[in-house]
Amino acid sequence: MPFRFRRSARLGPLRLNFGKSGLSSISLGGRGASFNIPVARAGGPRTTVG
Repeated sequence: MPFRFRRSARLGPLRLNFGKSGLSSISLGGRGASFNIPVARAGGPRTTVG
């Protein structure tokens, strides 16, 4: 089973997520609700509410 490592950096309310090829997505929000904008993959923004 392969291992996955999450690399991210927080910049105020933004979280920058990095993958093997660089920046993969930008997340905005905190606990309970977030808005994710993908950079490296196809698809639209995703909203998560918990």
